[in-house]
Amino acid sequence: MSSLEPPDSTHLNAAQGWLALGNLIEAGEELAKISGGNHAHPEVLQVRWRVCAKAGQWEAGLEIATNLTRLNPDQLFGWLFRAFSLRKLDRAAEAKDLLVSVVDRFGANATVPYYVACYCARLGQLNEAKGWITLALAHATTDAERDRIKQRAQAEPDLEPIRSSLGEL
Repeated sequence: MSSLEPPDSTHLNAAQGWLALGNLIEAGEELAKISGGNHAHPEVLQVRWRVCAKAGQWEAGLEIATNLTRLNPDQLFGWLFRAFSLRKLDRAAEAKDLLVSVVDRFGANATVPYYVACYCARLGQLNEAKGWITLALAHATTDAERDRIKQRAQAEPDLEPIRSSLGEL
């Protein structure tokens, strides 16, 4: 899909700026100024999802993320946004199943198995969670990335049930 042209790109940039400042109303107003033909542009949908996430509007976020996965099935962010929305709607099993269904699509990527581990742990599937976090660490391409994954896992509330075993990984 092509890049946005002015003035739509200007409105999108302004929306991102307002979002970074925590002003969801101004961000939404800038997004509303984008021409109708570009409302479903993936870059616009990503910012719309972020606005919904900051506002805790998970049903709307799920709808946006679902559209992102349909428009750009080979882009990871749509799948992650969709799974995160499901998790926030207390649908962790669906979030897990969704990411498991696309894990092969994204190859040796540490992010997908990391979040599958989170959802497994949330569901009480602790051995499975350990397996997924081990896979995430195996997919890390550098020691620095591996260390970042371990640090995130230590702080991740969903992984608390397996936190004591993370040191063994």
